[in-house]
Amino acid sequence: MTDTERLSGRRRWLLILLGAMFIVWVVTDMEIVEAYAANGHAWVSLLGALAGIVWLLGMLIFVWTFTRAKLDPASQAILEDELVAANRKSAFSIAYAVQILVTVALFIATWFAELNAKDAITFILVTGIVTPMFTFAWLEGRGG
Repeated sequence: MTDTERLSGRRRWLLILLGAMFIVWVVTDMEIVEAYAANGHAWVSLLGALAGIVWLLGMLIFVWTFTRAKLDPASQAILEDELVAANRKSAFSIAYAVQILVTVALFIATWFAELNAKDAITFILVTGIVTPMFTFAWLEGRGG
């Protein structure tokens, strides 16, 4: 495995880890989850704090790894080639569509139940942040 393949794989797995930790960290701050935690489930708050710390450390590793990587120009070009740019563009396009669908779903859900505005906005925000991360990792992993 070349350095470029190793860094590409590391980028994919860090994106998955960062996305998952961001979900746990933010969701444990939602009011519906906080109500559950207040009902004798303090471990939920601890889990959220731990996920936030792991997310912060993951971000530092991600930035450190990809700003300090001493790659030759050819390897750098492979990591940032046209396919990677196309995958990024596709990931953001898919994320935009998913975020719109989630917004519509939440709007429709308000016809049947009262939703907490902070939780709904948090859900939309998490969807918009995490979907491109997971989609990009998936597209890069399948090589397309």
